[in-house]
Amino acid sequence: MKLKKAIILPAIMLAAALLFAGAGTAKAETLDLKKTISLKVNPGPASMTELTADNVTVAVYKVADAKEDGAGGIAFTASSGVTFSKPVDTYEAMQALDNAAWQTLAQDAAKVVLGESSPIKAEADMTKLSSGLYLVVAYGTSSGLVTGTDANGNLTTSAVIGDYTYSWLPSLVALPTTVAEMGPDGETPNTSTGDWQYSITATLKPSAVENADEFGDLYITKVLPIYESTSEVTFVFSIVATVEGQEEPVYDDVCSLTFDSNGQKTYRILDKIPVGAKVTVTEVYAGTRYQVDGTAVQTVTMNPGNNGVLEVTFRNRYLPIHHHGNGILNEFSYDNGWHLTQN
Repeated sequence: MKLKKAIILPAIMLAAALLFAGAGTAKAETLDLKKTISLKVNPGPASMTELTADNVTVAVYKVADAKEDGAGGIAFTASSGVTFSKPVDTYEAMQALDNAAWQTLAQDAAKVVLGESSPIKAEADMTKLSSGLYLVVAYGTSSGLVTGTDANGNLTTSAVIGDYTYSWLPSLVALPTTVAEMGPDGETPNTSTGDWQYSITATLKPSAVENADEFGDLYITKVLPIYESTSEVTFVFSIVATVEGQEEPVYDDVCSLTFDSNGQKTYRILDKIPVGAKVTVTEVYAGTRYQVDGTAVQTVTMNPGNNGVLEVTFRNRYLPIHHHGNGILNEFSYDNGWHLTQN
């Protein structure tokens, strides 16, 4: 796999002071935890013009419920399945935490939310949130949720957009807050005064790594549980890889796997498909007596999160068809597409 040229931008997202404001302080407006809260999250600062709502999805997950603490403040109760390693029960306890502790809390929640069979689902409408603690997660819309770890072992999410791979650290936001705008493009929060805000904008700041000259490997695996033939059977696949913003495919080819018994075989395309490419693999031919289980078309994205290897698997089952009468000779050829001729 070729070495990648890296340009690292600051990986800091919303600092603790930006995520959580007004802890344990007097407010000009009485707290109302019954109000509906609207949260808008920009996936990156204005300078990262390529990060838009079209190619980056931002999801929020409620990881703690909120209630009044009896003194005009908020007390939090962690959601089922979430265990925080730092105190989050009151504003006062959370106010004493530094940025590193806030990042630890976000990681505590992310390991649950982004784990397998998570009991916590993303909020359906970020304009109709209730009071509480929320985990903010950003990822590529086309590639879906891709997770990894940074140099410090923190769980991250990433997206390949254009020539860069962007990575975000999951973060926490407390709602409501006394700051209407948070993050790199927002105002510097004043945590000592201010009304409770119920319409908030937050801006994330991911790290970015240039993907120049980085390629991955594609493995196409065929599983054939039953082989019933007097001659070999060949399975043919079409592979087309495209990159956003380019009209022509960056890779377009065919390959085949031939079996003379049951079992499993893999065709490997090494170091030819660029990171960030959307890869469509289609089983275009399987003979007349084998049928693919499930879909014959699989589309995946070559991401660094795949550790440079992307694998698609097709499984075929035998069709017990008995032909009688005149024999038929199938001729399969490729000329601007696959063509089957029966003689």
